[in-house]
Amino acid sequence: GSGAAGALVENCWTTPNVTVSADNNSAAIGGIVGQTSGYGDTIKGCVNNASVIGGRYAGGIVGKQNAAINNCCNAGAVQCGNASTCYAGGIIGYTISQKTKIKNCYNIGSIVHPLASQSLSGAGGIACGSAGSSEFTGCYYLEGSASGLYNGKETSGINAIGKEELQAVANDLNGEQTVEYNGSEVAVWTSSANQNNGYPVLYWQKASSAGIYAVEDIYIKKAPNKTTYGEGQFFDADGMEVYVKYDNGAEIVVTGYSLAPSAGTPLTTA
Repeated sequence: GSGAAGALVENCWTTPNVTVSADNNSAAIGGIVGQTSGYGDTIKGCVNNASVIGGRYAGGIVGKQNAAINNCCNAGAVQCGNASTCYAGGIIGYTISQKTKIKNCYNIGSIVHPLASQSLSGAGGIACGSAGSSEFTGCYYLEGSASGLYNGKETSGINAIGKEELQAVANDLNGEQTVEYNGSEVAVWTSSANQNNGYPVLYWQKASSAGIYAVEDIYIKKAPNKTTYGEGQFFDADGMEVYVKYDNGAEIVVTGYSLAPSAGTPLTTA
């Protein structure tokens, strides 16, 4: 879909084995957003694993945009429609103006143009084409993943690097930036040999893996404030912290859990 002026799209993701497609060769399509329309738009902390196929403007994160993209990554294959003037990019297919600023993003997905004659100018590792000079800072793509370059030429702030280099690039993606998460300042990007094939992951990916990674354990990390009871009293969970541990090493606090016996049921010695 498209975003309105001033829109914020944050911490969204798509799963593998999904394809985003468009039959219309004039469309803008992306793994997260098709097109945004305002200078105040921002897309940040988003991850695409889906394949993006078709349209005039095709991007791993967004097809066409004129605002900001920060701390996003793409692992899905991207291919624009079968037209000589279509654009495919690992993060964005087409930047609309010089106001487009893309920072701290990376791509490991395969980016191709369907016509061999357009492979250099029609498929970029981070971005493909533009209507103005956009700004790139600290962006990386896997060497060999794209058949072309941004506007058909090398561009400052966009770096093609090998697999091992890209797996170790989390510190460069972070720079000095941190984010507050669960009451602590944490790095935006981190790396784990056991997650995402060793490529950098966002803080929320490492911490919120439900439905993707297996649960290893659920445990009480901190006992409730009250631990001694008499028969007929009611259990009080205040102060208790329950955590879940996943097989990727992530441990996160659990909220909204149920109690047995249910709250309001008097305790017995039976």
